[in-house]
Amino acid sequence: LGFLVMEAEKGSIGEVINGQKWQIATSPTGFAGDGALVTTPNLGSTISLNIEANSPSFSIPAQFQKTGKFYVWLRVWAANGADNSIHVGIDGNVFYTSDK
Repeated sequence: LGFLVMEAEKGSIGEVINGQKWQIATSPTGFAGDGALVTTPNLGSTISLNIEANSPSFSIPAQFQKTGKFYVWLRVWAANGADNSIHVGIDGNVFYTSDK
């Protein structure tokens, strides 16, 4: 059993999709590391279909020596109940079982 711990702001921010992108923010306070990632502008939308093409993305490269079951834990903050969703993917593929 091992752990791989990474700060999201050290990842690679993708392109602007549908007018939104991830960017590093230093407000609100309480983050760990250099800042936190936020999508801007916050359009209040929910994206559930064709996530890869319709959502801004960022990636954190990691290489594992063994295959197996992996768990992804995220520390997140949401301004309200409408802003509390994120999709997770590995190797460029979104897992719809991890949907929100």
